Amino acid sequence: MERSILILLLGQFAFLLGVFWILAHYLTQRKRLRLEERSRILDRFTSAADLQAFLESGPGSRLFSAMLSPRRQGKQLVAQSLGAGITLVCIGLGFLTLSWIGVLGDKVLLIPGVLALATGSGVFLSGWIAQRLLKGSPSLEPGASGER
Repeated sequence: MERSILILLLGQFAFLLGVFWILAHYLTQRKRLRLEERSRILDRFTSAADLQAFLESGPGSRLFSAMLSPRRQGKQLVAQSLGAGITLVCIGLGFLTLSWIGVLGDKVLLIPGVLALATGSGVFLSGWIAQRLLKGSPSLEPGASGER
């Protein structure tokens, strides 16, 4: 394999790792800040009666209404999985198309195309299976876990 192509592929891999790390760090930081904010708000209450009165008020219910029920969390994770699978399949098909056209030479993009297509198919299939399991889960039926 030519040295410039190897450097190009390694650069693409490093770029994708960097993007995934930035996204994961951002999401983790955002969750941590939300938890700290809610913790500071709850620490201001001195008695259980004050806390209960706050939670029954409009602002208190809005503060904790953003927290998702287990069923909604499952649906959100399934949707993210299906979206990631579709994205990877499209990237894999793009690599295979470029390999077939011969943009960078003979079969250079074939391996990344096959890997992205296989990974995307697996992620999509796991999301589809999770969606089927989520539909049939009795513990996540509306009302079973206190969903509003």
